[in-house]
Amino acid sequence: MLAQGETFWELFHSAGHWYFELFLGGLELIVLDLIIGFFVWPRIKAHFHRDIKHVGHEHGPDEDHQEDDLGKETALKEEEMDNALKNSRTVFPLPCISCGKELEAVDSISKTNQPYEGTVFHGFGQYGSTVFDPMNGRDYLELNVCDGCLVSKAREGKVLLGQKVQRVVESTPLTPWDPDLEEYED
Repeated sequence: MLAQGETFWELFHSAGHWYFELFLGGLELIVLDLIIGFFVWPRIKAHFHRDIKHVGHEHGPDEDHQEDDLGKETALKEEEMDNALKNSRTVFPLPCISCGKELEAVDSISKTNQPYEGTVFHGFGQYGSTVFDPMNGRDYLELNVCDGCLVSKAREGKVLLGQKVQRVVESTPLTPWDPDLEEYED
């Protein structure tokens, strides 16, 4: 209620009234943020995390992973994932995925997967893959192929060469890669 003698326009032009309104609005905003931050957000986050674990599976997020016909679990247990990460290779470069040849690093300073006499391949997933297709545009698999295996497989017709084209809906046709060709058309 307005005090006697105060009109809307008097309150509208009163600086003290606006400071009080800003104080109450700020206090309300802080209290709401604390409630959302501590009570609501953890529940929302947990829900989305649970959904992400089930992407690509043929069951809903509220159902547990079932065993398939062969008796194998369709998802790794968290303990198995932790053990796999602990035992994963951290020495670079990785060996050739085809023949297993240990590749040397280009330099002794770099701690990245950059092999000498080998090529690094990145795979961002593939529609139709039942193993890896993260669909987030960030995650990828990385593997190495030694130059000998790459040339050998190219001569067998098992390596395709493509060209990255910007802003094209359809991809360019792939052609067999010729390892003896030194220059490529743009």
